[in-house]
Amino acid sequence: MSKKIEMVPSCPRVLLESVPDGYFVHDVEGRILDVNERTIEDLQWSREELLALTINDVSIGATPEENAAQWAAARPGMAMTFSQVALRKDKSTFPVEISVACQIIDGRKLFLGLARDVSDREAARVAIETLNRELERRVEQRTSELAEARDKLRAVMDSAQDAILFQDRDGRHQLLNKSAERLRGLTEEQALGKTTTDILGDESGAHIQRVERRVIASGASATSEQSVRLDGENRVFLTTMDAQRDEDGAIVGLVLVARDVTGLKKTELELRQKHERLMLAARLGGLGVWDYDFAGDILHCDTQWHRIMGRDPEPGVRSIAEFRTFIHPEDVDRATEVDETLARLVASKQDYSIEFRIVRADGEIRWVRSIATILEDLTGVSSRAVGFVVDITEERLAEERQREERRLLIRHGEELEKQAFEDPLTAIANRRRLDLELARACSHAARISLPVALAMIDVDFFKSYNDLYGHTQGDAALRAVARILDSAARRSYDLAARYGGEEFVLLLPETERPKAVLGRIAAELEKLRIPHAGSPIAPYLTVSCGCVVASDLSGVGPADLLARADEALYAAKQGGRNGLVVVAM
Repeated sequence: MSKKIEMVPSCPRVLLESVPDGYFVHDVEGRILDVNERTIEDLQWSREELLALTINDVSIGATPEENAAQWAAARPGMAMTFSQVALRKDKSTFPVEISVACQIIDGRKLFLGLARDVSDREAARVAIETLNRELERRVEQRTSELAEARDKLRAVMDSAQDAILFQDRDGRHQLLNKSAERLRGLTEEQALGKTTTDILGDESGAHIQRVERRVIASGASATSEQSVRLDGENRVFLTTMDAQRDEDGAIVGLVLVARDVTGLKKTELELRQKHERLMLAARLGGLGVWDYDFAGDILHCDTQWHRIMGRDPEPGVRSIAEFRTFIHPEDVDRATEVDETLARLVASKQDYSIEFRIVRADGEIRWVRSIATILEDLTGVSSRAVGFVVDITEERLAEERQREERRLLIRHGEELEKQAFEDPLTAIANRRRLDLELARACSHAARISLPVALAMIDVDFFKSYNDLYGHTQGDAALRAVARILDSAARRSYDLAARYGGEEFVLLLPETERPKAVLGRIAAELEKLRIPHAGSPIAPYLTVSCGCVVASDLSGVGPADLLARADEALYAAKQGGRNGLVVVAM
């Protein structure tokens, strides 16, 4: 049809040209009849070019036959929203969200639609999914590392004040640190193979062992306070239990960390007993008594009540409005709301109880607890509330101290974990971490037939550097090299590690051509131009690198890769240093 159809009057046309989405109209055969400027901009065709095309020319996904069937089946008045991929003039694509309605206009079935470019939203979704996968991978990786490194943590564990224990799936002790030996009252040799019940007896051990079994069964960590009788005294421990997993994620045992919080619990008990004594004294009329008349809004408070509030009892507070000036601004409405509180207490037949902050005349902020009972008059109508206030600031501070203790316990565990797998000088992975990751990379590569590259890097003439510049400068040079290697390990599964002394290792899974990466390392070090007057080959610090690339990992283990990388490094040194040798395996 050559006759142009005016699809939209001029006024609505201005509106369509101002919307952020692409507008289009096509007939039942897919011929494009109208578009707005946004559609022209998105698809990069001219208006005349688009009006000579069909929907099939500017979208991919469904076949022309599928589109034709859908258009033919559409009923007037039907509206649809679906995702599609748009095709630009230069053949590039982008995702769009289509909203289209089928209408009869001038006797013809036409489709009027809006297309929104959702590239940013799609990119964000992909980024979030990628981030979630990475977080999940790191959690699984860390759990596996902790399980496999248990024997290597002995020195760190024995320096800890907390008791740390490892058990197998049946609850038998496999490993204890020195603090745990003191907790259990046995040496490690005596405790090995025994359960908690075997050591502590049925009274204390049976309950603890039930919690251990729940963690083993569910895999979910548990933190609880446990009372244990030691040396004739009941001791309270804050214990965290976590499932120990192997590299496949299967639960193989339990890790327990226990801290003696007996002193803290005694402090809490003393505070609670002190508070109860104050409450008893208040009920007898000795402390902080108040009496409020609902109808007359008359408040009577005794001398001790004013002392708690830090106020002069003369002339004293006489109404809720006056009392509001004593209360912390963030708590004032909550603490002085009368009508709704009274209705709720009467309906539930409960006494009144609330905790809030007050501001004394000298500006000091204190926490108080106010407790009261509702009294009725002779007609059964609630008329008064009689109660007392207690200063609970010390109790609140004790709760804060307890939270701080728990925070410190968590931070201590994180520090132990960091010490186990990080080189303290360079802050990159240590030899333990390298052993774990290299074994995992070899196993993964052998299973799915992927290559692995392993490079060994040595700082040239480092001993003479240390002799000339001192160990402080030597440590700084090693940290500089470590930062360059760490930046070269760009992918999440690459790893830079300190192998020992001035030797480093760079693990590059799924890599057949490592020269570009390794070349950048030398180039970045050259940019730093770290002076080395004791080097016979260059005035600046240089490195030698030997790399092995294993294309087939069948029958090849971590030790084989390290040995070949070391041989390649030796060849690089023999060749004059400050060079790279790559060998295939």
